[in-house]
Amino acid sequence: MKVRLHDDSLRLRLSPAEVAALGRGEAVTSTTPLGPGAALAVAVAVDDVRQTTAAGSGAGVTVTLPRSDAVGWAEDDREGLYAEQDAGGGRTLRIAVEKDYACGHRAPADAATFARPDA
Repeated sequence: MKVRLHDDSLRLRLSPAEVAALGRGEAVTSTTPLGPGAALAVAVAVDDVRQTTAAGSGAGVTVTLPRSDAVGWAEDDREGLYAEQDAGGGRTLRIAVEKDYACGHRAPADAATFARPDA
């Protein structure tokens, strides 16, 4: 999983194996060590919810996808799932959970990415 935080947006890019796991209703996680006893954990979970949400706790964040969205997305050619949520203070958090496509400017393509649709 690749994680990008930028201002009011959270973007997660997932490998084919991670997307397949979500399609089976399984959570996927990524943990980045920050030093002794500290790490940043990011998880994507699937649940019987109506909309995609993000929630922070401690040194981590969990994005929860509706089960029907995760299953359908794993089986079709949509690039990603997108949502917005109130972040308080008049701000809106944009959430993007996307399939990780191979970079167009590098060769050879990473085996843990989706083939580019324009290739």
